[in-house]
Amino acid sequence: MNDSLISIILQQIKQPLWENWYIKEKIGSGAFGAVYRAEAKRQNRIDISALKIEPVVADGQMISDEEKKKIYLENRRKMIENES
Repeated sequence: MNDSLISIILQQIKQPLWENWYIKEKIGSGAFGAVYRAEAKRQNRIDISALKIEPVVADGQMISDEEKKKIYLENRRKMIENES
């Protein structure tokens, strides 16, 4: 995965992500995205989870056709939901 693209995405993510969840460190990366450790501090514990950041980028042909772009993005959303 293109680390510079992931860096741009990370800069746009406001923290905390929700409630008191914060991105802490990169765990790993692959061809489609990167996985980060996320933590939430509680009164007497720290909850830990993984957060996958996967840029959804359509090729130039799809971007020029709004209907194809919409279908492509909806299919990617479904794939990501199924994976999780």
